[in-house]
Amino acid sequence: MHRSTRPLATMDPVVGLPRRTNGAQQPSILDLPHASIVSRGRAAIALALADAGVGAGDTVLMPAYNCPAMIAGVRAAGAQAQFFPVTESLEIEPRDVLRAADERTRAVLIPHFFAWRQSKALFDSLANDTSWFVLEDCAHAFFGAHDGDVVGSWGHAAIASVAKFFPSRWGGVVASARRPLSVRLTPSSSMYQLKLAANAAEEAAQFGRLAFASAGVRALLGAVSTLRGKRAAPAQAAEAAAPAEDTSYADVDLGRLHEQGGWWVMQQLADRGSFAPRAARRLEMFRQLHEALSDLRLARPLLADRPPDFPPYVYPLLLQEQPDQHFQALRERGVPMFRWEHSPAGRCAVTDHYRTSVIQLPCHDALTAAELASIVAAVREQLG
Repeated sequence: MHRSTRPLATMDPVVGLPRRTNGAQQPSILDLPHASIVSRGRAAIALALADAGVGAGDTVLMPAYNCPAMIAGVRAAGAQAQFFPVTESLEIEPRDVLRAADERTRAVLIPHFFAWRQSKALFDSLANDTSWFVLEDCAHAFFGAHDGDVVGSWGHAAIASVAKFFPSRWGGVVASARRPLSVRLTPSSSMYQLKLAANAAEEAAQFGRLAFASAGVRALLGAVSTLRGKRAAPAQAAEAAAPAEDTSYADVDLGRLHEQGGWWVMQQLADRGSFAPRAARRLEMFRQLHEALSDLRLARPLLADRPPDFPPYVYPLLLQEQPDQHFQALRERGVPMFRWEHSPAGRCAVTDHYRTSVIQLPCHDALTAAELASIVAAVREQLG
C-alpha cells in the first residue's frame, strides 16, 4: 500500500513571498461596521454568544452536520448544543430549526456550508419569528457580498476564521452589521506572537515556499526551537502538518479565549489590496478541481450543478462507495483533507451519510500548480 512521507499540500494557506496587489476591492466580513479580531473562530462563537447573554442553562441550535469547532464554541460559552437536520443541498429550513427548539433555546447558529450561502429569507424568518440570537457562521465565507450585503450582514452577529483564509493558524473575527459588540479582549503576549510567526515560517519552509535560507528565517526557526525546548525531527514535523483525525482542534483554550488576534494576525489582514487576488485564486482552484474531478467513477462533486456563491474555503467531494476505506487510502497517499465524521449520528439522515462520505479538499490561494496536480492525481488514482 502506498504511504506518503508527508502531505502533498497544506489544508490552509502558507506564508510565501509578498504578492503584488492590484488595488481592487474585495468585500469581506471585515467591512462590517463592528468587528473585532479575536484568537480563533471557535472563540469568536463563544464571545458572540456571551455578548448576547447566552450561557449556562441555555441551548444553542445548530445543524447536525457540523464542524466540531462549532460545538466547542457553544460549550466554551457554557451553553449546550442542540441539533436540527439539513437537506441534501445543505439548505436549512426554518421549520426544521423551530422543531428542534425547547424552552431553553436562546440562540441559533446558521453556517454557510462550503461554497454556498444560506438564504436571507432564513435569517429574516428566524429574526422575525423568534426572540433568539441569530449567529451567522461565516467560517467558510470570509469574502463576498450578495445584493450589496457583505457576508455576515444577515445575522444579529457573525463569526469568521482568519486561519482558514490567511497564512496564520491563529485568528478569528466576531462582527455585526446591526449593533456594537461588547467583546472585551486582552493583548496576546509578544512571545506567543513570535511563536506564531516562527511556526508560519517553518511551515512555509517545509512546503518549499522559502527556498532561500535567509538569516531572518533562521532566526525565526531558532525562536521556535527556544519556545518548544527542542525541535521536532523533520519527519515528525511533516507528520504534524498532516490533517489529523483526532478532535483536539475542536477544543477552545479557555485561557486564551479573551485574547486579541494580535500582531501576527493583523499583519495578514493589513493589506486589503491582497484580498481580491486571494479570493480570485481560490475560485480558480475550485474551478480546476471541479473540472478535474467531475467524472470520477467512485465519487462526485457535492452540489455539482451549483457554482460557488463566494470564494470558498474547501472543495467538497462525495464518496460514492466504501467511504471509510477510500478516506483512509487517500490519507495514506498524502491527500490533505477533512471530513466532519464527528457530527452526531442518528439526528439526520443526510448528516449520517455526509459525515463519512463528504471529504473536503483544499482550494486555497497558496496551492501551487504542482501541488494541485499531485492532489488530483492521487484522488483520480484512488477513485477512478
